[in-house]
Amino acid sequence: MTKLKHTRILTSLAILSTLMPMKAKGYDELGFGCFAEPEFLNWHMCQAFPRGDFEEVNPGVWAPLCENIRTNLPAEVSLPLYGYHFTTNQLNTFISALKENHTIRDLDMRWTGLMPDDISRLLDALKNNDLRSLDLSDNTMSAKNIKEIGVFLTEHQGMKELVMGRHYWHPLKLEQVPQIVSRDEIKPLTDVLRKHKELKTLVLRGWNMTTDAMKELFNALRENKSIEYLDLQEVFEKDSKRVALFADYLASNPHVKKVMIWNSKLGPGSGTKIAKALEKNTNLRELWAGGNNFSKEDFYTIAKMLPKNKTLRVLYCDGERDEATGTALANAMLNNSSITTAGFIDYQKMNENDIKTIKQAATFNSKHEGQDITLKQWRETHKPDPRNVQDWERWVR
Repeated sequence: MTKLKHTRILTSLAILSTLMPMKAKGYDELGFGCFAEPEFLNWHMCQAFPRGDFEEVNPGVWAPLCENIRTNLPAEVSLPLYGYHFTTNQLNTFISALKENHTIRDLDMRWTGLMPDDISRLLDALKNNDLRSLDLSDNTMSAKNIKEIGVFLTEHQGMKELVMGRHYWHPLKLEQVPQIVSRDEIKPLTDVLRKHKELKTLVLRGWNMTTDAMKELFNALRENKSIEYLDLQEVFEKDSKRVALFADYLASNPHVKKVMIWNSKLGPGSGTKIAKALEKNTNLRELWAGGNNFSKEDFYTIAKMLPKNKTLRVLYCDGERDEATGTALANAMLNNSSITTAGFIDYQKMNENDIKTIKQAATFNSKHEGQDITLKQWRETHKPDPRNVQDWERWVR
């Protein structure tokens, strides 16, 4: 295989070595990200090209960078290294530097081509840092890594964000079929999630879990009182049992405030289960369920739910719709006092009046947030003064 050269990566690293002593408050100031070409950032590259197939960056650039990590990074620093595939020598130097650094708070290692042993070494090197955020997305992991991450969370009770999206669970031989994460393999992580008091964000996008593993995950999340954002995109795979577990989880009214299940292959019937769960939920504020395939019956159930739920602010869902379901949703929104973003509007399948009504209701809820009053109730009690044009305009907006 021909070795690849990425001029933009070399340039970014050269700039980075001069910026390291700066006071770091975020990605924009420090400019850490290795801005490679878009195709280089594609997650398939993590699988297709092992680290050794990339040409090593000039040691004259990489060595000073790692030396700065070892000695000069200021407190509260963010270290985004996404999109850069380390050579073996570079990774060794980097991990050696991390062992001596105690100032990193946010580490982004997305798309870095790490293998299971690399992740083990990385977690060991980070144990002396008071980490707040860790992103290991799109790297190759094993069941052993799940256990190690559980131990890491136990030792880092200040962690706020753990992102492990789109992992494909391989042995070291990349050509083998991805493994399914079992209940026994996920339990070291869920045991910690039950007790962790600071974790706010948990992203498990694309995890290939068994139904028993998902049940164990939801049981743990019910007990957790800190996680507010949960990303479970692409994990259901049209499995009705898993959807039922998710609906039961929402109906139990957990602490979580935002859930992302985008592109999760949720088919007909899924929306009905979720909508019925949301009638009982008073904590969830945002449900992002776009990119799925809800049926017309699902949307009718969602319409019945909307006047009953008084806390959901953002709702996205996709699927089969026609003018009748659009009218049902519009009438429901007239009687809903909380939705400020209605992501179920389909401009091609709903009539203009229903679309206008939904938008008016969402705008009204935005202006009267926190008040248990619907647009329909307001219109019934606030008759516009025919002599006042502005009054009429406010009424129809």
